[in-house]
Amino acid sequence: MDAVQQLPAVIDDVAPRLARQPLCRWHSGSRWVVVADLHGDLPVLEAALELWHRQFADHNLCFLGDYVDRGPDSLEVLLRVLQTMAAHPERVVLLRGNHETISVAQRFGTGAQLRARDATRLWPALGRIFAALPLAAVLDSSILAVHGGLPKDAPSLDALGAHPHDDPAIRSEDPTDGTLTQFFWNDPDLQGGEGFSPNDGRGEGVWLFGRRVLCDYLDDHDLVAMVRGHQPFRQGWRSLFDGRLVSFHTSGRYPRPLPPHLTLLQEGQMTPLRLPETLWDGEDAAAWDEV
Repeated sequence: MDAVQQLPAVIDDVAPRLARQPLCRWHSGSRWVVVADLHGDLPVLEAALELWHRQFADHNLCFLGDYVDRGPDSLEVLLRVLQTMAAHPERVVLLRGNHETISVAQRFGTGAQLRARDATRLWPALGRIFAALPLAAVLDSSILAVHGGLPKDAPSLDALGAHPHDDPAIRSEDPTDGTLTQFFWNDPDLQGGEGFSPNDGRGEGVWLFGRRVLCDYLDDHDLVAMVRGHQPFRQGWRSLFDGRLVSFHTSGRYPRPLPPHLTLLQEGQMTPLRLPETLWDGEDAAAWDEV
């Protein structure tokens, strides 16, 4: 596929559709395949799509963001994800990750790929699609799907859904809303903290959220759990906070080889689905410390 040639027309088609969607949307379907960080890993994406079509054709599909950077095929992955959404607009949900911002994409791989292919003219189109992506979705009326996590001082999901569509503080290529951007930046506190604490590993304005504050937020919205990506673990998929948080990674390449996973949501239950070992190097994965 020639992603450089195809992306502008696909973005022109899909970006206006996404821009009309609220920042958070509720979805009633009870069966979902959830895909986390892809990071330019085209073989893993193709394997996930094949599995969806062949084995889970009665499921909807939700992508949690971070389509670009890190891996070698950022443009191809973004193109395939957008084509999938265009072909199945009622069954595919796309969310925004922290790498769907121009300032991050310029630094972590996409910029280099554009320069190598003499395609820096694509930046305005990429900015449009990044700005159009929603921040959150509620799946099966019970599971909150985001890329990163719970913001400090998070708005209610009703308020998030009613947020103005044209607010440049969040609907822009490099959003400046310090609260809403935490939906794609924050991480869970794995050291036992119950509230919010500074996330020194991510930088100023990014927070760790604890079990208590997440459970309170979910309970306030009559939700069962959150599913998120953003943070790789050695085993690829983890259930945290007494089962009220699932965190996983789909790319098999970043930050080092690790088992690529999908999450299946069926009748309110989330379970891991590990992709074939041919998509990652298990021996190398055993050698790195958990992030």
